[in-house]
Amino acid sequence: MPRKHGPYYQLTYMREGRSGTRVVEKEELAAIQEAVANYARLRELVDGWIDLSTELFELKLQLRPPVRKPTK
Repeated sequence: MPRKHGPYYQLTYMREGRSGTRVVEKEELAAIQEAVANYARLRELVDGWIDLSTELFELKLQLRPPVRKPTK
């Protein structure tokens, strides 16, 4: 019986709370690595956008006129 030799490549991920694993052929490795790097960059950009949006909201709250209580 022939023995297989590595290296072996696999992609493990989480999607909608479930994990998955796929075997990656050596010929697909570069494309998969590029896709993973693109995803990481997307997450960085989205996280930065969320941070800036939150900061903008906080600044807008600070600049709004004070709410006056009705007088009797």
